[in-house]
Amino acid sequence: MAAAKNPKPRPKKFRDLPLVSPPKINGEETSTLLSRIVDNHYLRLNLKTLWTPERVNRMCGYLRWTVYELSSMINLPHTDMKKYLAKGTFPDTVCWSLTFIEVCLMPNVLKDYPLSPGETFIPTVKN
Repeated sequence: MAAAKNPKPRPKKFRDLPLVSPPKINGEETSTLLSRIVDNHYLRLNLKTLWTPERVNRMCGYLRWTVYELSSMINLPHTDMKKYLAKGTFPDTVCWSLTFIEVCLMPNVLKDYPLSPGETFIPTVKN
């Protein structure tokens, strides 16, 4: 039986904590413990895979908006929305904005909601 390896020493300062959000969302110089918690919260929600053209169209149908009205609501140029719909993927900031609208205007409507019961879309950190 092989001898157990010594565990790595615990970091002494939060700056020594690794950035666990692959890919690195924020750099070493600007990241803080809170920003890492927030980044990991949204990474875990996996919003990028949640938003598809079908989901956008479903949201628009429920809200009775066109995709271009929705685009204006999140301050996105209509040409960009058209491009993202054709491509079938959306940037992280667009996914966040769409989810925020969904959380605010369509609570308890969808069965494929990314949050568990009691979980909040905006991460909360207790002091």
